[in-house]
Amino acid sequence: NKANFIENEPAATVIYEAMSFGLPIITTNNSGSIIENGNEGFIVPEHDHQEITDSILKLLDFDLRQSMAEKSLLTSNNGSYDAYARRLSLAMKDKV
Repeated sequence: NKANFIENEPAATVIYEAMSFGLPIITTNNSGSIIENGNEGFIVPEHDHQEITDSILKLLDFDLRQSMAEKSLLTSNNGSYDAYARRLSLAMKDKV
């Protein structure tokens, strides 16, 4: 049923969860993702089945998949609560 299909999700939690496990991502522009196209994965146009297929096929390349997986995990770690707390603590230390 098309009426139940969500077209936009401002912050796709599933993407952040996958990144925290070091997975390369394939997503669309309307997912609210923090990935950079070609870095942690691929951003494809919504409803573009060929582009989705092409992105999946690109990930069959072990080296590319491994590189994107590592970058995905690093990006996820930089956005963690611990990383935020460290940055906030450093910023406050400079002000005190």
